[in-house]
Amino acid sequence: MDDKHRTEPKFRDEELQDAIDRLSIFWEKFGSIIMIALILVLGSYAGYNWFKQRAANAHEESWASLVSTNSPASLVALAKSTSNDSISTLAYLRAGDGFLAEGSIPPNAETPEDKIADNLQKAADAYSKVMQLSQEPAFTINALLGLAAVAESQNDWAAATANYDKAIQVAGNAKLDALKTQAEKRKSLLPGIQPAIEFAPEPPPVAAEPLVETKLETSATPEAAAPTTPAETIPAPTAPTESQPAQ
Repeated sequence: MDDKHRTEPKFRDEELQDAIDRLSIFWEKFGSIIMIALILVLGSYAGYNWFKQRAANAHEESWASLVSTNSPASLVALAKSTSNDSISTLAYLRAGDGFLAEGSIPPNAETPEDKIADNLQKAADAYSKVMQLSQEPAFTINALLGLAAVAESQNDWAAATANYDKAIQVAGNAKLDALKTQAEKRKSLLPGIQPAIEFAPEPPPVAAEPLVETKLETSATPEAAAPTTPAETIPAPTAPTESQPAQ
């Protein structure tokens, strides 16, 4: 009995030592690989958190820039720089409104006609970008209303009507009654703001000149022919009168 109790700790110590020895051998073989793997996992996790936090900060900065920026050119730059489609869409929509406002003023010394035409084209480009980036009906309808306004400023009444019709159709399909009503009202105003087409006046009728009929006039009595022989030139003898003796 006593011998048994005396030998048990010895076996346990041997088993523990054997496990420690095997673990040491394993660590000598694979310890460096395990450490590298742990470093990579921890580094990846830290990098993911950093990138996630950076993206969140950039997202917040983009929204703040969208709210605080009023220049159309700056809004276009913001739309191109951000990776958030929602911010880019809103930036292009606001840029289009800004360019449209700058292109709707009468020409003056600071804003000549070519500058106004350039602003209207930039507005049309910005509205077209909105339609490319988003399929949201509200964004599409606002972009179409903007394109219609640009067409009005360019006196392109056919394009304005077509864009209003598209906006009405999209709003009807999406059941956006307020936007549909707005598009219908703006379309109904086109005949009032569209200048009347003036045709060139017709030339006055030219009076026809009376036809002059020329007729050969013939005398009632024919003229005597001029004498051509000496006998015709000698006057004919006249009959003697009573007071004149006959010769």
